[in-house]
Amino acid sequence: MPTVWDVMRVVRSSSLPPVARHLVLTLVSLGDPETCVIPDRFTPSLTDLTKFTGLSRSTVATQLNVVEVAGWVKRDKPDVRASWGAKARTRYFVQIPTSPTAALVRQPDQSERSKADRNETAAQGNGWSDSRTSPGAALVRENDMTSPGAGPEVPVPSTKDKKHSSPKTGRTKTPEPHRADVETLCDRLEKWMRYNKCRAPKITDAWRTEARRLLDLDKRPLDEATKLIDWCQKDGFWKGNILSMPTFREKYDQLRLRMEDEGTPRQPRQLPPSNAPVKLADDQRCPRHPSSLATNCGPCRSDRLGDPS
Repeated sequence: MPTVWDVMRVVRSSSLPPVARHLVLTLVSLGDPETCVIPDRFTPSLTDLTKFTGLSRSTVATQLNVVEVAGWVKRDKPDVRASWGAKARTRYFVQIPTSPTAALVRQPDQSERSKADRNETAAQGNGWSDSRTSPGAALVRENDMTSPGAGPEVPVPSTKDKKHSSPKTGRTKTPEPHRADVETLCDRLEKWMRYNKCRAPKITDAWRTEARRLLDLDKRPLDEATKLIDWCQKDGFWKGNILSMPTFREKYDQLRLRMEDEGTPRQPRQLPPSNAPVKLADDQRCPRHPSSLATNCGPCRSDRLGDPS
């Protein structure tokens, strides 16, 4: 029965595609080091293999068929009833294929052997050994609670420790020169806010940008905008809502319409028609029926028509 190291050595020398080779090595890492048999508690599901390899679910399913046909993996699939009822999983048995075209292990010739021996001698002088000349010599097994035979974790260097030797090169935005009309609007609103005992605002680039857009894009006259600032900062409601130049530009039309509405004289309010009885003058009363009009007296009209009532 091959060990984990035997299977890994043959896999590294085989002609398997990279994705299939990665899948086989993942299954080997879950097996027992001496027998290469995956215990029941470490038997992976298709979801586990997807998580371990970083591949998609469809890719894992396709590559399992590839390595099974090639003879690297043998699967023992449970029936549907056991899979759904007892939650049984597919058992995987990793093996070395018997077909000579599956592994394609390349034997080094005499010149390569002598070169490898020289490299090994030089490596031993430097204090390290080549894992190709002694399989499993450079691999250290440690106890792992999740998978037997798993190697030690290699720490990944953090990007925070990297220091950039060269500064970022890019275009620096040239600040626009301050315009007199823009500064007039910003200063006007800032002074009114100080007068209303608001928190002292800071004229920022956002203020200047909104003031410039108000004048250039919205085509608002400077005199009208200045008068509107004066009006809204005197109004009891709007002075507590207009506290920045972006807000002033957003509410500009509402402020303008409200200011124009206050300057227009209001029409007197007309009362709706009432059903209350109207007081009649003496010359309008019927001489026979004082509560009725003389021109439209109902009882007199009934008498004329001969109504007995």
